[in-house]
Amino acid sequence: MANKLDLIIEKGVVNRLEKGLLKEADSIINDIAKNYRISAHEVKEKFKTAIFEYVKKDLGNKGYEFDGHIKSDIDVYHLADFSIVKEFFKEVWRTLPFTMPQEDFDKMQACIKRPLKLRYYNPNNPIYKFVKQGKLDSNYTFRQVKNKSIVQNTQFYLADDENGQSLYAKQTEFVFEAKKLKKGGVSNEDASKSEYEKLKEEELYSRTLSISLFALLDGNPNKALSVMRYDNQYDSKNEHVNTWVGNDKRFNIFGGKISYPHFHFQNENDTIFCLKKKCYSSDYMVSKCCGIDCKHLKRYLLDIDSKSGKNLEAERQENGSYGMPFLSMKEENYKFKINVNKMLDEYFTEQEINKDTKTVLRIGQWMENSKDNEEYKDGQFKSFANLIKTIDFLKHLNLIRKEKDLTAKDFEMLSDIEVMIASEMVNEVNRISNKFVTKEVDGKEEEFYLD
Repeated sequence: MANKLDLIIEKGVVNRLEKGLLKEADSIINDIAKNYRISAHEVKEKFKTAIFEYVKKDLGNKGYEFDGHIKSDIDVYHLADFSIVKEFFKEVWRTLPFTMPQEDFDKMQACIKRPLKLRYYNPNNPIYKFVKQGKLDSNYTFRQVKNKSIVQNTQFYLADDENGQSLYAKQTEFVFEAKKLKKGGVSNEDASKSEYEKLKEEELYSRTLSISLFALLDGNPNKALSVMRYDNQYDSKNEHVNTWVGNDKRFNIFGGKISYPHFHFQNENDTIFCLKKKCYSSDYMVSKCCGIDCKHLKRYLLDIDSKSGKNLEAERQENGSYGMPFLSMKEENYKFKINVNKMLDEYFTEQEINKDTKTVLRIGQWMENSKDNEEYKDGQFKSFANLIKTIDFLKHLNLIRKEKDLTAKDFEMLSDIEVMIASEMVNEVNRISNKFVTKEVDGKEEEFYLD
């Protein structure tokens, strides 16, 4: 028979999940801590366990799993008739919540991930240049939801170390939402343009970009959990509102309301506490977690990059990692190698960009000014100088987008640049290698393809 404390927690779980009453759940934790003379942390753990058991049972009754692990149950080198790619693109995972233990999140952040080659897939094709003679390049998938057009590019990865194999997928997703509608659809005087070419017209469509790294729990592509995400809605006036339950130290690091662009680092607590059911439905909202914007992330990186020795040890003991990989990287003196200036110079040369346009000159001025910025100068005991510069540049791109004199070509170029830089940042933060997976055959290394 349940005691009074269990009943209070049970009611709090129902209010949190079915009614979405976050503040009431937060007050329950504080009230229990006060009235039962136990720590708020202990109450929070009891509350988290209760949510976990509720969701696990609820999904289990419907034939689904809630929890999983980072270690793969399959051996990628000996796949039989199981297509990871085909199953992932069914997107079963979009409607189901998943979680894994925090220690698995930590393992996931620390491992080196190498890209898997896919047949009929050219990873060197430009990511944003999906318009090619009026149709999508083979790198992309396309779907429409109501008046939104969604274009996706996906790359798969394998980590193979002392923890076993683990599988990942990085998905670059553009969502184009119509701005101007008529009875016949999107307004456009130039009837000769294809539907794909029209998506590039910023006057007709607003564009949302996200770059997500998914962990395939248990190696199952139908159990994909978003573990890191770059989000940008550059023309949105809204702010992302973080979800906090109990006295969470991350509030001072992440903030309450955050701007675009920003980053999400999934962790065990958020995966459970941010869960709630959709209105008028038994389905759950999935892949929710608190975010951190450029300003807050830069402030945090500068702080831990200034620490060493006992101060760094104290940071680990007193605050931990806040669910992000950067403290571990600092402890091992990891070096971010992103070179924004070099990437931009190469892009301008390869695309034969006119460097005398106002937009390119604005970028060039930022690049020139960056050379004298002490925050961007690397050193023997600094890990994040190049990462901080990258974060500042991504934020600066958003400011350029707000200029009144931009052309369609400018918008296309800015999107190109943003995806190029943000994608490289996601790669480095998640320790993604540029060396493809190979396998040994008769003592020799051969290319390995994922069908």
